Amino acid sequence: MTENQIRTPVVEGFEAALGALRKAPYGNGDPAVGEGEAAGRVLAVWEALVRRIEAGWGWTEAEFREGLGARDRIPEYAHGLAAPVEALFREAVGEVDGVFVTLTVEDEKWLAGEAAHGWWWHRRPRMG
Repeated sequence: MTENQIRTPVVEGFEAALGALRKAPYGNGDPAVGEGEAAGRVLAVWEALVRRIEAGWGWTEAEFREGLGARDRIPEYAHGLAAPVEALFREAVGEVDGVFVTLTVEDEKWLAGEAAHGWWWHRRPRMG
């Protein structure tokens, strides 16, 4: 697998679960499934950054900030989702967040000036 082929297994699982909901008797045509797909696209940006860190691949500061910025937007997408979609989404976010935490350490100076952002802005990848 190359850097251009970043797998996002959590997002893949989330999308498969959305597909199952869509096929459920009560999910046919449910706009919440479409909203879940939009949420999944933001989650994919976040997970792609986490998987790049996990694989030890490099990233630019702009790419790192883009991933953190995507994580900033996740609550917007979670708010208002139908209950089953929201539960799936929150579980997927929690899984990616957990991987990020294991790959990083707290560092308040890492991205100085980002105090208004979430906890993820105050962590940096482990070095070595």
